Amino acid sequence: IESLNKELDDCIICALTGKNEKLLKEIEHKFKNNDNVLAVPYTDKVFYYMRASDILLTKPGGISSTEAGVTNIPIIHTSAIPGVESKNREFFYEHGFSLKTENIEEATKAAKYLLDNQAARTEMLKRQEEFFNKDAASDIAKFIWLKLKAGRESEK
Repeated sequence: IESLNKELDDCIICALTGKNEKLLKEIEHKFKNNDNVLAVPYTDKVFYYMRASDILLTKPGGISSTEAGVTNIPIIHTSAIPGVESKNREFFYEHGFSLKTENIEEATKAAKYLLDNQAARTEMLKRQEEFFNKDAASDIAKFIWLKLKAGRESEK
C-alpha cells in the first residue's frame, strides 16, 4: 500500500482485508490521515469493488482470480503460496489474463504500467472476455435442471 500510494498519482487504494481484523486496524492506523487509502473490512460486496476498480492486485487464489476474470478487470497477481496458487498464477499469466509479480517493487511497477498503458489493459480484458463465461452459473443450473428433468421423464 505504501509503495502504490507513493508511486501512483491520484489513485484511491481500497485494501480489502477480509476477516483479518489485525490488518484492518494496522492499515486504518497507518493511513488515518490519508484520504487515498481505504481499509475495507470483510464484505460480501467484493464484486462491486472490482467493478469500480481500474486494476486489481491480488494473490492468485482460484475464486478471486476467476471472479476478477469474469468481472473483466486487469489483474496483477502477487506472489503465490506454492502449490495451487502458483499454478493459477502461471495459467492466468500464460493466457494473458494477468501480470505476475514476485515482490512489492514489481507489483508497483506492474500497476503503473497497466494504469499508463491502455493498449495493455485492453488486450488483457479482450483475452479475459474471450475465455471467461459470464453466464457459467446460469449455464450450470440449466444443465442440472435438464438432467434432473430427463431423469424424471425416464422414470415414467
